[in-house]
Amino acid sequence: LLALSILLLSVSNCGSSKDTKAIRLESNPPFTISEIFAQDWVAGVKEGGSGTNVHVTFDKLNEDLSIENIYFDKKVLFVRQAGNIPKTFVGSYKTVSGRDVVMDSDPTKEAKNTPAPAFPFELGSTEAVIKYGMDGTSKYYKVSDVVLKPKLAYPAANKN
Repeated sequence: LLALSILLLSVSNCGSSKDTKAIRLESNPPFTISEIFAQDWVAGVKEGGSGTNVHVTFDKLNEDLSIENIYFDKKVLFVRQAGNIPKTFVGSYKTVSGRDVVMDSDPTKEAKNTPAPAFPFELGSTEAVIKYGMDGTSKYYKVSDVVLKPKLAYPAANKN
């Protein structure tokens, strides 16, 4: 009876020994944010698509720190500096219309579809996570007060 209980306990703990690397959120980042807002946009032409931009302006930002990504609305936004404006970054995501998905009665053809990666955070509609690099490691900071601005609709292009 004792041997059976030990065997059952050892087998039941096998699943818990998996290496689950949880992302740790920083509570005191080496920067301060003066403004953060999100804005959906839509192009004026059908082929132009639509997307989301998240603008972040920092009050204090160390020079040895790099802003890598912004996680927002279950999307990973790629970040770039906003023109020549120091300490201001824009994370952008473009919605792809007509995703290349194979739908076929042959499962081997459908197996070529690649599933979207799992989103690593549970975020509310006004929350975002900023991924930044510092000292060779990636770190994450959660922002809870993202301002949602009205959708920006670009006008149709002039045909002339």
